Amino acid sequence: MGPREDVPLEVVRRLAAGDADALGEVFEREGDRIYRTVRRICGQDADAEDVTQDAFLRIFAKAHQFRGQSRFTTWMTRVAVSVALNALKRSRRHPAAPLSAVAEPPAATDPATDPVAAASEQEALALLDRLIAGLSPKLRAVFVLREMENQSYEEIAEGLGLRPGTVMSRLSRARRRLAEMAGSRLTPDSGRWNDKKYPTKKPPEAD
Repeated sequence: MGPREDVPLEVVRRLAAGDADALGEVFEREGDRIYRTVRRICGQDADAEDVTQDAFLRIFAKAHQFRGQSRFTTWMTRVAVSVALNALKRSRRHPAAPLSAVAEPPAATDPATDPVAAASEQEALALLDRLIAGLSPKLRAVFVLREMENQSYEEIAEGLGLRPGTVMSRLSRARRRLAEMAGSRLTPDSGRWNDKKYPTKKPPEAD
């Protein structure tokens, strides 16, 4: 799978100028992906939907600050993760969630996919989501950005206000913790972890 196509510069410029239609276009392109990222940070569907709305409104409000030093999608993800982590702090959900308490994601369907293989992959991805919810927020954020969003250590460090060495240390701890929790139930294939599909959420309404 090649690099994901970035948001067109013309749309970014309109968004930065306060064009609400541009916000709708960006949500149409990136809403599901941002929701998946936020959901994995928050661990709960109800929170993820609200936080996704907040994240896009924050993206809309701060788009004029984007300087083009990274892909716009990378910048969007940093904003969304920051909003999600702040939401966790406000709700005081720092303790890791037990696996049994994390909701199962909705099943994805693809008629072109072999049903048996699709069911097996869906089960593995559902387990991965539950395991990620068992990580502490600081480990969860680094793992999601690296393994699901394919961001570099430097990009993650800049977005989270950390040193690259700290990012690598947390990523190592996250992988070790996931392996301990998973046992023999999951053999990660990081190339497919970011293929999860969740229902499209209601787009935010800009004032």
